[in-house]
Amino acid sequence: VIGPKTPEFLGSEINEVIQILSPLNPDWKSWFKPGAQRTSVMKLMQFVKTDGNDLNKLVDKVMVSRGKQYEVQIYSPCDMVEKYAKLVTKRRKAIELSSENIITKGRYEDSFKEMADLKKKKEEEYRLKTL
Repeated sequence: VIGPKTPEFLGSEINEVIQILSPLNPDWKSWFKPGAQRTSVMKLMQFVKTDGNDLNKLVDKVMVSRGKQYEVQIYSPCDMVEKYAKLVTKRRKAIELSSENIITKGRYEDSFKEMADLKKKKEEEYRLKTL
C-alpha cells in the first residue's frame, strides 16, 4: 500500500519537486541520486509546507533574478535551502512594494506641510511667551 508515509510515496513527491526545480541547473537529473541534493529537496519541501509558499513562484523569482546584481543566486536545491530565508524575504518585499500601500513622499506631502506649519506655530507661540 502506497500512502503518505511510505518511502515510495515520499520518493515520488521528491521526484515531482526535483522536476519543479529543474530550470535551476542543466545538471538537475543528478539530483535524483541519494545525496546532499536529494536531502536538500526534502528539507525544502518542509520549509515550503511550513511557510505556505508556492515552490513554483519561488523558482520563477529565482529565474527572473538570475544574473542581477544584489539578487539571490540559486543553482541547486542545496543553494535554495541555504538561501531560503533571503529568497522569501525578497519575495515578500517585492509583493509589498507592488501593492497599493506604498509609502511615498507624494502620498504624505500634506502631512509634511501640516507638521511644518505646526512647528512654525509652536515656535511662534514660544517666541511670544519669551517676550
